[in-house]
Amino acid sequence: LGRREQEMEVLRIRCRELESEQERLLEKSSPAQGALPQAAGMACASETCSPECPSFDLCRKRVLIVGGLSRMEESYRSFVEGRGGIFEYHDGRLHGGGKRLENSFKRADVVLCPVNCNSHGACLLVKSLGKKHKKPVHMLPGFGLSTVSRAMAENAN
Repeated sequence: LGRREQEMEVLRIRCRELESEQERLLEKSSPAQGALPQAAGMACASETCSPECPSFDLCRKRVLIVGGLSRMEESYRSFVEGRGGIFEYHDGRLHGGGKRLENSFKRADVVLCPVNCNSHGACLLVKSLGKKHKKPVHMLPGFGLSTVSRAMAENAN
């Protein structure tokens, strides 16, 4: 127990050192650099979004993510909603039918489907629903936020 308490104290000291280093680096950065992350996550409050809006590319678009890891759902939600989008998630399980997936699909503006976390049947259904409903579908090679971010950037362009 005493050894664990010593280890905890060492970690607390290291944490304080890292926090002070972070503060020092933030003080050195330019004001524009500090404002950029805040502006990138701002959502548009107006009814009509213009190109000047920091979230113009995703503003009020409904993004459906099919599959991926269930534990990542909150991260996906934070990512999409933090950029002004509306998030919807389907776990990719078809449970004998795809009606619930199709209903979500109809509401979506953009559909993302990580292929490494879905069955072949779910991936095929997503592709066919994309053609049927004329929705942009991005089949992603992975489930990470960086992969989702790249797909959203491609969709915006």
